[in-house]
Amino acid sequence: MLVRPQHGRDGAARAGAVPTAVSGSVPDGLATGAAAALVDVPAPTLRAWERRYGVPVSPRTLGGHRRYSISDLDQVAMLLEEISLGMRAAEAASTVREVGPPSARTGELIAQVVGAARAGQPHAVANALDVSRQESGLSVTVDDVVMPAVRRLARWCADDEQVAATAQVSRWLRTVLAEAPAPIAPAAVLIAGTDPFTADLALAALLAHRGLATVLAGIADPAASLPTLVATTTVAAFVVVAETPARAGRRAALDTLRAGRTVCPERRLFYAGTVFGGRRSRADVPGTYLGRNLSVVASLVVARLSVEAPWTGLTHPPVARTG
Repeated sequence: MLVRPQHGRDGAARAGAVPTAVSGSVPDGLATGAAAALVDVPAPTLRAWERRYGVPVSPRTLGGHRRYSISDLDQVAMLLEEISLGMRAAEAASTVREVGPPSARTGELIAQVVGAARAGQPHAVANALDVSRQESGLSVTVDDVVMPAVRRLARWCADDEQVAATAQVSRWLRTVLAEAPAPIAPAAVLIAGTDPFTADLALAALLAHRGLATVLAGIADPAASLPTLVATTTVAAFVVVAETPARAGRRAALDTLRAGRTVCPERRLFYAGTVFGGRRSRADVPGTYLGRNLSVVASLVVARLSVEAPWTGLTHPPVARTG
């Protein structure tokens, strides 16, 4: 039985539970009524969004009936998340179209990761992500497989299941982080995540494989942990990654960024993630927004620090080692 996700004031679509098949592929697709019930959107609205904004573009049966895949539902959920963060529907739809649905191969890998994570199979999760890394490199794996997988888990799993499943992905990221070569710069990039999306850990892995030292502030109360971390770390830059599409997630990120101004100058204070994707959501936010794409965020941090080489210890832009 499909359980309708709830749209509260503080968040995006969440599902109490869905069948395992929905976390992977939907071979025959969902009819409009079933899809609308799952994302808690009236069926006429779902059809209208496709006509007006091209989100999602669902395939048709021979009889002309729409059929929705899990990727289609992800697009609708993302559209709802962007609207909940203050975007107008047209702007939100443009963002969703820019991200686009995954390719067939990427969709297959995402489904493997999600299915194995929900089943509590860390070795299967690691195998799928290792295959992706071998085929496409670490940056593409993080951007196109890891983050879409954890977002799907957050959208369609109950809270307890999401935490347990996401932990399987975090385990792989910690392994990747531990494999990184010794940093070429003595100062560290301090990274704070404000939600259990593993985005902070993913960014740390990307930066570490670009030759930078990283320190994770944690997600319980990153603002409160800063004084202790600063006392023991030379901070090159401070990055806050916020993925939870909710007012509470944005408040936590803002509090952490404001506290971050005591850690380093604003020119080395950065933030990233979907919470601040809309222009209006970035009004009066301290620091520089680097975007949603974590590999781009990592490259921009490296570029900024390479300019400040005398202080950070970097003498030239480090070569990305993301294979």
